Amino acid sequence: MKAILFAALILSGMMSADAHTPDPLPSRSPVVGPEIQYAGSLASEEPIAATPVVQATETAAAEPILLRSVEELTLYDDRAAVIGKLGEPQGVTQDEFYSELVIYEYERLKVVFFGEYIQSIDIAEDVKEVLLDDRYVATTLTDLKEALGEPDYVAEDGIVFQRDEALLKVFLDEASGELSSISYYHLATV
Repeated sequence: MKAILFAALILSGMMSADAHTPDPLPSRSPVVGPEIQYAGSLASEEPIAATPVVQATETAAAEPILLRSVEELTLYDDRAAVIGKLGEPQGVTQDEFYSELVIYEYERLKVVFFGEYIQSIDIAEDVKEVLLDDRYVATTLTDLKEALGEPDYVAEDGIVFQRDEALLKVFLDEASGELSSISYYHLATV
Protein backbone atom coordinates (compact mmCIF):
# COMPACT_ATOMS: atom_id res chain seq x y z
CA MET A 1 0.00 0.00 0.00
CA LYS A 2 2.83 2.39 0.90
CA ALA A 3 4.62 1.58 -2.36
CA ILE A 4 1.49 2.37 -4.38
CA LEU A 5 1.03 5.71 -2.63
CA PHE A 6 4.70 6.53 -3.09
CA ALA A 7 4.54 5.70 -6.80
CA ALA A 8 1.40 7.81 -7.13
CA LEU A 9 3.19 10.72 -5.46
CA ILE A 10 6.11 10.44 -7.84
CA LEU A 11 3.86 10.19 -10.88
CA SER A 12 1.71 13.12 -9.75
CA GLY A 13 4.84 15.22 -9.32
CA MET A 14 6.05 14.25 -12.77
CA MET A 15 2.69 14.98 -14.34
CA SER A 16 2.44 18.32 -12.55
CA ALA A 17 5.91 19.37 -13.62
CA ASP A 18 5.65 18.20 -17.22
CA ALA A 19 2.05 18.81 -18.29
CA HIS A 20 1.07 21.55 -15.84
CA THR A 21 -2.04 19.59 -14.91
CA PRO A 22 -3.67 19.91 -11.53
CA ASP A 23 -2.53 17.50 -8.82
CA PRO A 24 -4.80 14.42 -8.93
CA LEU A 25 -4.13 13.56 -5.28
CA PRO A 26 -5.71 15.45 -2.41
CA SER A 27 -3.43 17.73 -0.42
CA ARG A 28 -3.44 15.26 2.49
CA SER A 29 -3.33 11.50 2.16
CA PRO A 30 -4.91 9.33 4.82
CA VAL A 31 -2.78 7.97 7.63
CA VAL A 32 -1.18 4.80 6.30
CA GLY A 33 0.39 3.49 9.46
CA PRO A 34 1.13 4.65 12.96
CA GLU A 35 2.81 8.05 12.93
CA ILE A 36 3.30 8.04 9.12
CA GLN A 37 1.58 10.54 6.86
CA TYR A 38 2.20 11.41 3.25
CA ALA A 39 2.32 15.00 2.11
CA GLY A 40 -0.07 14.38 -0.79
CA SER A 41 1.73 16.47 -3.37
CA LEU A 42 5.33 17.16 -4.01
CA ALA A 43 4.40 20.78 -4.60
CA SER A 44 2.51 21.08 -1.30
CA GLU A 45 3.50 24.05 0.79
CA GLU A 46 2.48 22.37 4.06
CA PRO A 47 5.42 20.96 6.02
CA ILE A 48 5.72 17.19 6.11
CA ALA A 49 5.38 15.78 9.63
CA ALA A 50 8.53 13.97 10.69
CA THR A 51 8.33 10.65 12.46
CA PRO A 52 10.17 10.42 15.75
CA VAL A 53 13.64 8.90 15.53
CA VAL A 54 14.50 6.28 18.12
CA GLN A 55 18.11 6.51 19.22
CA ALA A 56 20.15 3.32 18.78
CA THR A 57 21.12 3.37 22.45
CA GLU A 58 17.47 3.13 23.49
CA THR A 59 16.88 -0.07 21.53
CA ALA A 60 20.32 -1.66 21.79
CA ALA A 61 19.64 -3.28 25.15
CA ALA A 62 16.43 -4.86 23.86
CA GLU A 63 17.95 -6.24 20.65
CA PRO A 64 19.75 -9.58 20.84
CA ILE A 65 23.41 -9.74 19.89
CA LEU A 66 23.60 -11.70 16.63
CA LEU A 67 27.41 -11.59 16.27
CA ARG A 68 27.21 -9.85 12.91
CA SER A 69 30.34 -7.89 13.79
CA VAL A 70 33.03 -7.67 16.44
CA GLU A 71 34.93 -4.42 16.87
CA GLU A 72 33.12 -3.18 13.72
CA LEU A 73 34.56 -6.03 11.61
CA THR A 74 32.49 -8.74 9.93
CA LEU A 75 33.62 -12.21 8.99
CA TYR A 76 33.26 -11.22 5.33
CA ASP A 77 35.59 -8.21 5.38
CA ASP A 78 38.69 -8.37 3.22
CA ARG A 79 42.05 -6.72 3.92
CA ALA A 80 41.03 -3.43 2.30
CA ALA A 81 37.83 -3.27 4.38
CA VAL A 82 39.76 -3.92 7.60
CA ILE A 83 42.25 -1.16 6.80
CA GLY A 84 39.33 1.13 5.88
CA LYS A 85 37.70 0.50 9.26
CA LEU A 86 40.72 0.26 11.58
CA GLY A 87 43.51 1.99 9.67
CA GLU A 88 46.93 0.57 8.89
CA PRO A 89 47.99 -2.22 11.26
CA GLN A 90 50.76 -1.64 13.77
CA GLY A 91 52.41 -4.79 12.51
CA VAL A 92 51.96 -7.57 9.95
CA THR A 93 53.27 -11.08 10.69
CA GLN A 94 52.78 -14.64 9.51
CA ASP A 95 51.49 -17.44 11.70
CA GLU A 96 54.41 -19.53 12.99
CA PHE A 97 52.70 -22.84 12.12
CA TYR A 98 50.60 -21.96 9.04
CA SER A 99 52.54 -19.72 6.67
CA GLU A 100 49.41 -18.99 4.60
CA LEU A 101 47.90 -17.09 7.56
CA VAL A 102 48.78 -13.39 7.71
CA ILE A 103 48.12 -11.48 10.94
CA TYR A 104 47.33 -7.76 11.10
CA GLU A 105 48.16 -6.55 14.60
CA TYR A 106 46.25 -3.69 16.19
CA GLU A 107 46.26 -2.37 19.75
CA ARG A 108 42.99 -4.07 20.76
CA LEU A 109 43.01 -7.08 18.46
CA LYS A 110 44.68 -9.25 15.85
CA VAL A 111 42.99 -9.97 12.54
CA VAL A 112 44.05 -13.27 10.97
CA PHE A 113 43.65 -13.56 7.19
CA PHE A 114 43.64 -16.62 4.98
CA GLY A 115 44.23 -15.15 1.55
CA GLU A 116 42.27 -11.91 1.33
CA TYR A 117 39.55 -12.73 3.87
CA ILE A 118 39.30 -12.89 7.64
CA GLN A 119 40.01 -16.25 9.24
CA SER A 120 39.51 -14.97 12.79
CA ILE A 121 39.58 -11.91 15.01
CA ASP A 122 41.42 -12.33 18.30
CA ILE A 123 40.72 -9.81 21.06
CA ALA A 124 43.67 -8.88 23.25
CA GLU A 125 43.39 -10.26 26.78
CA ASP A 126 43.77 -6.85 28.46
CA VAL A 127 40.76 -5.32 26.63
CA LYS A 128 38.11 -4.38 29.21
CA GLU A 129 35.14 -4.28 26.83
CA VAL A 130 34.38 -5.56 23.35
CA LEU A 131 32.06 -4.14 20.68
CA LEU A 132 29.63 -6.91 19.70
CA ASP A 133 27.39 -5.77 16.85
CA ASP A 134 26.86 -2.15 17.96
CA ARG A 135 26.94 -2.76 21.71
CA TYR A 136 29.85 -2.64 24.15
CA VAL A 137 30.03 -5.57 26.55
CA ALA A 138 32.51 -5.85 29.42
CA THR A 139 34.94 -8.71 28.89
CA THR A 140 34.05 -10.63 32.00
CA LEU A 141 32.54 -14.07 31.89
CA THR A 142 29.45 -12.84 33.76
CA ASP A 143 28.84 -9.87 31.43
CA LEU A 144 29.37 -11.91 28.27
CA LYS A 145 26.92 -14.58 29.47
CA GLU A 146 24.42 -11.87 30.39
CA ALA A 147 24.69 -10.33 26.92
CA LEU A 148 24.82 -13.56 24.91
CA GLY A 149 22.93 -16.03 27.09
CA GLU A 150 24.07 -19.52 27.95
CA PRO A 151 26.93 -20.83 25.81
CA ASP A 152 26.03 -23.12 22.92
CA TYR A 153 29.10 -25.29 23.50
CA VAL A 154 31.47 -26.00 26.34
CA ALA A 155 34.98 -26.92 25.22
CA GLU A 156 37.90 -28.06 27.36
CA ASP A 157 39.55 -24.65 26.94
CA GLY A 158 36.50 -22.37 27.01
CA ILE A 159 32.92 -21.72 25.99
CA VAL A 160 31.42 -20.95 22.58
CA PHE A 161 28.48 -18.78 21.56
CA GLN A 162 27.07 -19.45 18.08
CA ARG A 163 24.78 -17.25 16.00
CA ASP A 164 24.15 -18.83 12.59
CA GLU A 165 27.63 -19.23 11.06
CA ALA A 166 29.39 -16.86 13.48
CA LEU A 167 31.17 -18.18 16.57
CA LEU A 168 32.55 -16.28 19.53
CA LYS A 169 34.84 -18.39 21.69
CA VAL A 170 35.74 -17.25 25.17
CA PHE A 171 38.96 -18.97 26.21
CA LEU A 172 39.25 -19.67 29.92
CA ASP A 173 42.43 -20.03 31.95
CA GLU A 174 42.77 -23.68 32.92
CA ALA A 175 43.94 -22.97 36.47
CA SER A 176 41.71 -20.06 37.47
CA GLY A 177 38.69 -20.51 35.17
CA GLU A 178 38.90 -16.78 34.35
CA LEU A 179 38.61 -15.35 30.86
CA SER A 180 41.96 -15.29 29.07
CA SER A 181 41.06 -14.27 25.50
CA ILE A 182 38.24 -14.03 22.95
CA SER A 183 38.18 -15.20 19.35
CA TYR A 184 35.56 -14.53 16.64
CA TYR A 185 35.46 -16.81 13.60
CA HIS A 186 33.29 -18.49 10.98
CA LEU A 187 31.81 -21.95 11.46
CA ALA A 188 33.54 -23.12 8.27
CA THR A 189 36.96 -22.64 9.91
CA VAL A 190 36.29 -25.11 12.70
